[in-house]
Formats: sequence, structure tokens, C-alpha cells
Amino acid sequence: MDCVLIKGSASLRTDLPDFEFEFIQGAIPHTEAYIELGNWSLFTTSFSQLPLYNYFIPLSPQSILRTEEEVVKLIQHEGPFDGAIGYSVGAGLIAQLMIRDFRENPWKLPHERIFRWAAFINRATPQEIFRLSDMEARVGIVDDSAPERELKGIFLRPSNIRVRKENERHPGYDPEELRRNIMALETTQLADGILFMTDGRMGGARYEAAVQGRLIDIPTLHV
Repeated sequence: MDCVLIKGSASLRTDLPDFEFEFIQGAIPHTEAYIELGNWSLFTTSFSQLPLYNYFIPLSPQSILRTEEEVVKLIQHEGPFDGAIGYSVGAGLIAQLMIRDFRENPWKLPHERIFRWAAFINRATPQEIFRLSDMEARVGIVDDSAPERELKGIFLRPSNIRVRKENERHPGYDPEELRRNIMALETTQLADGILFMTDGRMGGARYEAAVQGRLIDIPTLHV
């Protein structure tokens, strides 16, 4: 959804003529970007007619991990960058990269990090994606969990389902398949008590600072 950020940051970039800005374009169709009905996250029917894109398939751990790897390689090839500005899922992705860098390189000083600062706009909570074989999990399934209710609330709300009926604009998106994929997931707990959802092979959880502590050690701005 970098077109949202490009337009939304125009005045900021004008005030910072000495900075060079690079934008990363997502490649996954954002299925709520249906201009005739309005976009729930933009609160307008007057936005650009151009399609909007996400950075990964939200329900695919493999897609999320692949995107993280691709962005890290891009940063290594095109960087270094002073900082990063992200909107919504893009902001969550930035946070995931920063947490990943913190965990893989705990000895680095703040100015040696992948970014030296970050600005998060309407940020999604960063996700931790992992293989079950790499984690210690408790035995048992948690029914009607908070992560399950949140997932259904996000992906099965009317604004998401209605667009997936528009096959001409979003071919291959089936709301019933989406529902089946969500219902196939189960909730269980990591050893530290954090709830996560899993397909039996991979899992995904929201980072919880109250349990995991501080995982970002650079200056950040939250809008």
C-alpha cells in the first residue's frame, strides 16, 4: 500500500528536501481496495483508482517469512538507510525486521541497527512467525481464543468478504476458502504462555512486550 504512504507523506517530504526517500511496493492485492464502496482503512471513496497491494499473504506464514527475507536483502543491497516510515501492515513489517535484527545481533549498538529510527503510522502489531519444531509449546488446544476472534474479526468482516465477491477485479479470491483456512487453524500456547495460532507445522503470534520485554532499542515515533 505504498501509494497511500506516498500521498500521505508528500508534505513531510517537501519539508525534508535533504532526505532521499525510497518506497517499497507490495505485490499482493489488497482485497478491500474497492473504490466504489470505499476502503475501510482509508475512510474515503475519493482515493486513487489504482489498485492497492499488501506486502504478504496475511494467513500464510511462508509468505510473511519470504517477505521479511526479501526486504532484508533489499536493504542490504540498496542501503544503508537512516530510518523507516511505515503505514499499517508496512509499519508492522518494519517492526518485525527490527525485532529480528535485535534478536539475531544482540551485541549491536542502536546506531548499528538495520535502521537508526522508525516512524509507525496506524501500525499493525508485529507478528512472530516460527516453525513448531523450533519452539517449545504447551500441550492442548485453546477454544474460542482471543487470537481466533481477532482473526475472524479482521478477515471475515463484511468489508473484506464483499470485495472477494468481485472476481473480475480480484480473481482467485474466494471468501469460503478464506473461511475454511481460518477454521482449520488451532490455538495453543508457547512455554511462556503466549497464545499462537497454528496449522500444525508453523505458528504465528503477536509480540507481547509484557512477556518478552523490550525488543526495539532505537528511537521510534507512533502516530
